[in-house]
Amino acid sequence: RLTGSFFNPGPYSGYLAVVLPVCLWTAMRFQKGMHYFGWVCVGAILVVLPAGMSRSAWVAAVVACGWVYWAERIGWEKTKAIYSRYKNVAVPFFAIVILLAGCAFAGLYGLKRDSADGRLLMWKVTGKAIAGHPVTGTGLGGFPEAYAEMQGQYFGTEEATDKEKRVAGCPEYAFNEYLQIGLEQGIGGWIVFVSWLGSMMYYGIRNRQHGAVGGVLALVVFAMSSYPLQLPSFWVALMFLGAVCVTEKGTQRTQRTRIFAEKLLIGSLSLASVCLFIGQKGNYEAYRRWGRMQMLYNNKAYESVAEDYHSLHDKLKHKPEFLFEEAQCLSKTEQYTEAIQVLERAKRLSGDPMIRYMIAKNRQALGDYREAERELLQAIEILPERLYPYYLLAKLYAEPEFYQEDKFRAAAGAVLTKEPKVESTAVREMRTEIKKILEKK
Repeated sequence: RLTGSFFNPGPYSGYLAVVLPVCLWTAMRFQKGMHYFGWVCVGAILVVLPAGMSRSAWVAAVVACGWVYWAERIGWEKTKAIYSRYKNVAVPFFAIVILLAGCAFAGLYGLKRDSADGRLLMWKVTGKAIAGHPVTGTGLGGFPEAYAEMQGQYFGTEEATDKEKRVAGCPEYAFNEYLQIGLEQGIGGWIVFVSWLGSMMYYGIRNRQHGAVGGVLALVVFAMSSYPLQLPSFWVALMFLGAVCVTEKGTQRTQRTRIFAEKLLIGSLSLASVCLFIGQKGNYEAYRRWGRMQMLYNNKAYESVAEDYHSLHDKLKHKPEFLFEEAQCLSKTEQYTEAIQVLERAKRLSGDPMIRYMIAKNRQALGDYREAERELLQAIEILPERLYPYYLLAKLYAEPEFYQEDKFRAAAGAVLTKEPKVESTAVREMRTEIKKILEKK
């Protein structure tokens, strides 16, 4: 309920962190009504922000608000004067500040250690993937597949640690926008993006739009360890903050230019909104139909909705969740080849390991045991600590047409002895089934 349309406290907290320096600047810069309104917004955000438990948002808020306060109340001249006056204690002061900052970061790391370790692994693997596509990149949306492939290669080396394997996942985002842009758009795309942000902040500082610069700075910092640019809300905020940054103040001529630019911007946005509404009208109805179909899907009425899923494929083929459900319907109605085709597309859009597991199960149903084995072994390379692929592999090796005793017993042993992340009923049921198969063998 708290996070609204963000559906996650992380990006919601990041959005508040982007808005906070703008509110602080408003409170410090304006008088009377806007002054009080700014402080009310600052207070409201400071009440909610800690509850989000987003370390990235906290750091972004502190850095951006610190910048706004320094730019409005101190500035370069006062800073140089203070430095000249207290030059002898400057070095010890900065050493203490660095030490305190280090302690703060250590505390934030210890707050969610496994989460922090997981992000460090993501950044390492993404960096290795960038080295494989430094110029061309993978293309927009190519991160999940490229990441999963590189993580499998990395875990196959001696460099990977058991701790990294334990915290590994298959994320849809790199949790660092700069690395993700570098992987998808190549080094050239990364340079263009960073230059754009830098020029935006440069003009904002030159035009004394410190509030907007603070908002952009908060987004820049937050993007180092989260995924704000995967959500439209942040792009809207960035566009408007950028427009404010390049707005000049002062002469009547610049005022006329600003008014003309604002009218042009508003006109362009209005035209774009109408075009988007017309273009997306059919998609809205498609999502509504999908929502109704999910009720039958969740009740396992696969035959009833299989044709409906197929009819929506062209409109919703960019959604891996939809493709997964469509493939499940096809699989349950014994259309295994078609299910594999749908899942192969979903695999390019998402790193969810369940997609690979389902491909293997469909190939096994077709009697294509070698390909099913290859898919499961790749899934294990990517996430070696997951129990489910070993269970599927044991059942594959137990097939009479593909029975291999040594491989079967190795996979069954992994199911029975491997420590799961969470003990659950599903784990107990898998182990019980494998024990029964072992008794028969």
